[in-house]
Amino acid sequence: MLGNDFSNRYTLRLNIDQNISSNFKVGLQSQLAYYDQNLRADAILTVANKVLPYYSPYAADGSLTKFPGNGAQVNPLLEEAEGAYVNQNNITRILSTAFAEWKPLKGLTIRSNLGIANSSLRNGNFQSANTIVRALSTGSIATVSNTTQTDLTWENIITYQKKFTNHSLGITAVTSYLSNRSDNSSASGTGQLLASQSFYALQNNPANVSIFSRYVGSNLTSGAFRINYAYREKYLLTLTGRADGASVLAPQNRWSFFPSVAVAWRIVDEGFMKEQNIFSDLKLRGSYGVAGNSAVNPYQTQSALSLIPFAWNDQSTLAYGLDPQTGNPNLNWELTKTLNLALDFGLFKNRVSGSFDYYDSRTSDLLYQMAIPASTGVQKIQSNVGKTRNTGFEVLLRTENIKTKDFSWTTSITYTRNKEKIVYLPNGDDIANSLFIGYPIASFYDYDKIGIWQTKDAALAASYGYKVGDIRVRDVDGNGTITALNSDRIVLGSAVPKYSLGFTNDIKFRNFDLNVQVFARQGQMFISNYANKFEPNAIENGANVDYWTPENPTNEYPRPNTGISRASMPFATTLGYKDGSFVKIRNISVGFTFPSTVSQRLHVGNIRWYVSAKNYITFSKVKDYDPEGGGSFESPLTKLIVTGFNIDF
Repeated sequence: MLGNDFSNRYTLRLNIDQNISSNFKVGLQSQLAYYDQNLRADAILTVANKVLPYYSPYAADGSLTKFPGNGAQVNPLLEEAEGAYVNQNNITRILSTAFAEWKPLKGLTIRSNLGIANSSLRNGNFQSANTIVRALSTGSIATVSNTTQTDLTWENIITYQKKFTNHSLGITAVTSYLSNRSDNSSASGTGQLLASQSFYALQNNPANVSIFSRYVGSNLTSGAFRINYAYREKYLLTLTGRADGASVLAPQNRWSFFPSVAVAWRIVDEGFMKEQNIFSDLKLRGSYGVAGNSAVNPYQTQSALSLIPFAWNDQSTLAYGLDPQTGNPNLNWELTKTLNLALDFGLFKNRVSGSFDYYDSRTSDLLYQMAIPASTGVQKIQSNVGKTRNTGFEVLLRTENIKTKDFSWTTSITYTRNKEKIVYLPNGDDIANSLFIGYPIASFYDYDKIGIWQTKDAALAASYGYKVGDIRVRDVDGNGTITALNSDRIVLGSAVPKYSLGFTNDIKFRNFDLNVQVFARQGQMFISNYANKFEPNAIENGANVDYWTPENPTNEYPRPNTGISRASMPFATTLGYKDGSFVKIRNISVGFTFPSTVSQRLHVGNIRWYVSAKNYITFSKVKDYDPEGGGSFESPLTKLIVTGFNIDF
């Protein structure tokens, strides 16, 4: 029935479109049996309506043509042929854990944990000469890559707990060893003589046969201790010390020591608080400590050479040379010293509770990928450079608004405000790396776009050397010219938000529950990959943007211009900066817990059905993109509706 219905409508379509080739009709009709089994007739009709006005993908004998209509576009149906495109992964993972524990004395525990993770991956990839990617290239390509990974973690932990009269003491000592090893090799070639051999016989590829191998290893060795002391459970003291050695740093800088101290006073337990009925919890706490960061890739302290082929003196054969890869032999730990002061409170039997935290973090020897002059042969090098400071506070407030037998409603509010700034750079502001004293690290330094030159401002635009429809930027120094001089560029904004706000409500009515989570982030900027896909000629595969024309005097994008590329267009980089502030309903969940009589019949402990909408409603100045994704094509945040059952056994 499905096939007949589709055939009738397909015949009607053929009568309407007189320009369709007969070859395509034959080819499509020959596929009807396949389509009847795999696709709905309505979907096929929609596809046919879209593709029928174009060239036929089939030759007179019903076979697929490589370039339909003798054009430059490859027939995408060729890629669906058996064996034309193969991408095969074989993955094996083995996780092994073991531990031993000994308690020789009361309160004393000695434990050793060992974990080993082994994984292997074999990827085989073959793209025939008829695939979209290879049809315009040098024939097929076959690649095989093998990767083995071994991660080892060994920890030894000694704990001692002792209580006597009004005192309690806890001592913990830890040693740990982390090892990571990765071994990778690959081989490839082009022009496979027998496509049926796919990627299994690379030696039969007559051209561009290449091999590659790599080994990466790193170790982290640590030792730490912690002493917890409490007097009457209301005066609390914690002392911590940790020493780490990281193999990824320079040999002379691998080890560092990180101490910390924390104190707390449970005010609510004092005698003078016994008679009051307002505070159910009140604690004052503070801490100061040093933390380290060694997040650099292995071997970045070493300089290396890679063999590369290159053309020389118009010779047909390639010459070979060495490509330098410069390392930094002085890489050190990035150190952060943090002071934290906080107050925890609970009111009216904890119907209202929360905390207030103030912090001041100062980082020195900041790890950063520094751009260096291209004349060195290297674009960036990992370095310890500068000092930063982060100050701010975090507020948490939780309230039980209603609490009865059948109905409850709780609310949680979080507010975080942070101010980040660079406080020291060895040579002052570093324009090449967009590092500026007094601003966050992730700052954007560029011209300030204020619109597009409009017809009424033609004379003023000409005085600056531009035309109506060009991008208009602010003359910061007011000298009547806009050049590449730094006086006309400013710090436009930062990827660091000024503050974040969370607002969550949990409501329960008998067997129903509702959760609504709202999240906001304000005062941040990001670079939109979509906005940067703008094409000046307006005819290539660029973004669908609001171009300026005399009939559409917009201030969004400049006029189309076939005589210029985006790379050479003045101030084109200013088009990508977007205000990343947003308010979003991050989650709405509705659930229903089935009565116990239902779960007992099914011999389970509990059954709950739920449906959730995640990232579904966002309010921002950016259209068709969730700003929380940071402007990237690779990591957009998708809208989701999820439903399911939670079953406890």
